[in-house]
Parts: sequence; C-alpha cells; structure tokens
Amino acid sequence: METNSIYPKYLFVGVIVVTLSLVAVMGYLIYSGDRLAARQSPLVDAAMEIKLEVSLGHLRLEEILSGDLTENIDQVWSHIEQADWYARAMLEGGKNAEGSYRPLTDISMRSSIQFVRLALKEFRSIAQQRLQNAGGSLPGSELDQKFDDVFNQILHSADQVETMLQQKIGDERRRFHNL
Repeated sequence: METNSIYPKYLFVGVIVVTLSLVAVMGYLIYSGDRLAARQSPLVDAAMEIKLEVSLGHLRLEEILSGDLTENIDQVWSHIEQADWYARAMLEGGKNAEGSYRPLTDISMRSSIQFVRLALKEFRSIAQQRLQNAGGSLPGSELDQKFDDVFNQILHSADQVETMLQQKIGDERRRFHNL
C-alpha cells in the first residue's frame, strides 16, 4: 500500500516540472517577441524618417530657389537637422516623442548611417551654396546636380539600412515562429 502513495507524489512533481517548463518557454517567447519589436522596428522607422526629412528639406529648398515666398529657409535646416538626429539616434541611441531608439550593432549598417551623417553635412553645405548663388544653381546646373547626387546617396544609404533591418526582422520572426 505504501507504493501506491508514492505515485501521487511523482505525479505532482511531474506536473510541477511540466508547468515550470511551459512557463520558461512562454517567458522566452515573450522575451524574443519583445526584443524583436523593441530593438528593430524603431530603427526601421528611423531610417524612413531620415528619408522623409531629407526629402522635405530638398523639396523646400527647391521651392525657395524657384521663388516661393511662402517657404522659410529655417524649415530646410530643421528638416536636415531632424534627419541627422535620427541618424545619430541609430548610432548612439536616443529618445523622442516617436519612441526609443537603441544603437545599431551591425557594423555594415553603422557604416552606412555614418556615411549618411557625413552626406547630410555635405547636403547642408551645398544647400547653403545654392542659396548664396541662386542664379548659378538653377535646375541642371553643376551645383544642382551635385545637390541631387548627394540627396540620392543619402536616400540610397538609408534605404539599404532599412532593407537590412527588415531582413533581420524577417529572420528573427522566422526563428520566433519556429520555436
């Protein structure tokens, strides 16, 4: 009769082990899902914000140079500064009203964003030159073409990082779903 009383104890221990295992697996899944959302998604948003802000700065400068008196040059500088803020947040981390950004860890992506920051400085410098020499920086001029070239380099680099981040998210999602 004593052997029968041991089985409920083993059953109880078995249930506890299975329960703890399920809790551990669920905890890991929650951690993995949270990591996926918290680390990568805001960085994709930051890359898109860089492209948006530099595009708005480009557009506003072109409007000013074409004679639109309703545009303000301070808005051009503000858009360029915002693009740089997002690039810096991708490298160093940062927080704003949109969310929190953890620094990129991938060397290739960091290199691309460092290039974006340098290109943004050049973009601003060319914008200032175009303003100072408005007559000599009309569409098709050498200065206009250089401005557009730097603009396209910024867009291309930020887009590459965005694509790499989306691929990384896809890889992490596949790993997450295979658990």
